[in-house]
Amino acid sequence: TNWQYNLFCTANGRKISEKHYDSWGAMRGDDPLIYVSWYDAVEYANWLSTQFKRTPVYEIDSVGRSQRSGWGIKRIADANGFCLPTEAEWEYAARGGARQSDYIYAGANRDSLDDVAWYDDNSSRTNPVRTKRPNPVGFYDMSGNVWEWCWDWYGERFYAESRTDNPTGPDTGDYRCLRGGSWNYVDIVCRLTYRNWSGPYYWDLNIGFRLARHSQ
Repeated sequence: TNWQYNLFCTANGRKISEKHYDSWGAMRGDDPLIYVSWYDAVEYANWLSTQFKRTPVYEIDSVGRSQRSGWGIKRIADANGFCLPTEAEWEYAARGGARQSDYIYAGANRDSLDDVAWYDDNSSRTNPVRTKRPNPVGFYDMSGNVWEWCWDWYGERFYAESRTDNPTGPDTGDYRCLRGGSWNYVDIVCRLTYRNWSGPYYWDLNIGFRLARHSQ
């Protein structure tokens, strides 16, 4: 949320207002963060890991580089901090974890999407988190509200054609994956199977993220 990310900004001498919400007026703290790049999300994940005295997951090389030119990001094996979920992890959680459901959306079908998601038919901006019904295992807003960055590089056919358990995407690429749909997109893109992508430097008024933590 904005409140949570603002703690990171305050701790690192940044101003969240520099690129957030000028056109929308006052920032609402319980709304999901937006205007956040994939690189911003990775930085926050490492910072949060240190706050909980866990090992940061990412090695970040940003010296002399802009986000548009590309940072060097490597995952640290066996780190127990916070991280962006892979596409497979995101979809597994959205479908209900071990209680995998047949829902089209995260906890709903077409006749009940309004119960679980903020999308273009019922919203005109981001909305406070946890105000819709959760999915079967208690996760909120995995359909709608904001697109969520995932760890994976985007591969057009990789995810659909993978034959492995818990695929982690291609080794390289130009775009990172986004999942979940958002407040200003139509219902079809809120489906659990819908995939989106963007350059890791990109940020917009409908892109945010959520974090995972591995058990090791």
